[in-house]
Amino acid sequence: MVDKMFKKARLLNKETDKELKISPLTNYKHSRNMHSIPVAMNEIGEISKHYPIFFLRDANGVIPFAVLGLKEGENKFVNNSGEWRKNRYIPALVRAYPFILSKTNTENENLSVAIDDEYEGINKKDGERIFKDDGETTEFGKKIINYLQDLYVMLENTKKVAKLLDEAGLLQQIDATIEQNGQKYVLQGVLQVDAEKLNKLDDEMLLKLTKTGVLNIIYAHLTSKTNFQNLS
Repeated sequence: MVDKMFKKARLLNKETDKELKISPLTNYKHSRNMHSIPVAMNEIGEISKHYPIFFLRDANGVIPFAVLGLKEGENKFVNNSGEWRKNRYIPALVRAYPFILSKTNTENENLSVAIDDEYEGINKKDGERIFKDDGETTEFGKKIINYLQDLYVMLENTKKVAKLLDEAGLLQQIDATIEQNGQKYVLQGVLQVDAEKLNKLDDEMLLKLTKTGVLNIIYAHLTSKTNFQNLS
């Protein structure tokens, strides 16, 4: 999902990027073609107030994601100028742009900071430097790295919690459908919590889901589903 925000991602290099300066985000054009985005546990409560949350199973497990549009390539919360709709929470991964943590080797878990070379705020005159002349990371660079690392850890923890949800047998695959102006839109193969199975959980499993934070995700997801109709 996130790859769609990046047109030309590359790893930052402290030797060749010493003069690189970054201006802060002034718009969210990079997310205009994002109709969904993964969300982390620490933001899922706020996300649920504004966007419908479903789950998706991929090679890495189960992840919760927010729906931003009715069809592929559509984000209904960003206008042509790149302005996000007022009073709506902006997902953490969207705010992390033009940076993202990337594995340097598919055989290990080493992560490095990557940047979108097509970001309009990249320049050598204005903005903040990421590296000093000696190659050390600036305070600005450290803030970026800390933000990305915290977000990565939270997303990984979210996957672990969502795995418990899956192991409890509470997820069912559906085709979420909505109609707009006589046209039907379908999100195929998404996962949602089976409310009937949730109500039949025994006390031991219910306690486990409560202590691990799974129950918070479940309630946020169930509450958020009313936002799906609002997308029309």
